[in-house]
Amino acid sequence: MNETCILREDKNGVCYLTLNRPDKLNALDSQLFRTLEKHLEELEQREDIHVIVLSGSGKSFCAGHDVAVLGAEGQDENLNARVIARLADSDKAVVVVIHGHCYTGGLELALAGDIIIVSENAKIGDTHSKFALRPIWGLLQRLPRRVGVGVAKDMFCTNRVLTGPEAERMGFANYCFPQQTLWEEAETIIQKINGNSPYSISFMKRMIRETDGQNMSVGFQKEIETVYQGILGPDFEERIRVLTKK
Repeated sequence: MNETCILREDKNGVCYLTLNRPDKLNALDSQLFRTLEKHLEELEQREDIHVIVLSGSGKSFCAGHDVAVLGAEGQDENLNARVIARLADSDKAVVVVIHGHCYTGGLELALAGDIIIVSENAKIGDTHSKFALRPIWGLLQRLPRRVGVGVAKDMFCTNRVLTGPEAERMGFANYCFPQQTLWEEAETIIQKINGNSPYSISFMKRMIRETDGQNMSVGFQKEIETVYQGILGPDFEERIRVLTKK
């Protein structure tokens, strides 16, 4: 397995994963997803890593599925969908940083992020209908929940491409910054997340996932029921001590 298709750096509680097929605009294939799955399996055992940051090398975040291998032997679409779901369901905060192209399969991968940060030069779109393809990696579930059904259908039917500022305005992106300051600004946000309690973030992510689509009263009841498990995290006392000192 060519594991250089994803670069990795672990630094002070943050794992930086970088798609690394710049000659193909980081186009996706099953080899890349197998490598990503291997990293996620290892990260699930790492209590010292609190944030996963996904980005792309070269000119783009990801131009989409590698059409050169689409339908080829050894390509496992079920695997690809499963790995994206695994990233989305990680108990760690997932931050996706996008510059340049983010199309189709790349869009599906980006939607696994809890926080999405884009550059002003980002181009975000879906081209499944242009090429007579059926999205099966979670796009039809995640994009409407992120931007609303109307915007999602527009992107599906017309292949509308969102610029970075439009993506922020539509709710796809949480933040949009100029390309020249993208990583400086992103790091500020990443470190804010990294400084907060991984216990709380993991719990809140799980509750949102498990109550999605439920009646509010049903979801609230499930939230209340967790009080019997205790509301204080293992890092509560230390955080109070530090705050009191300040």
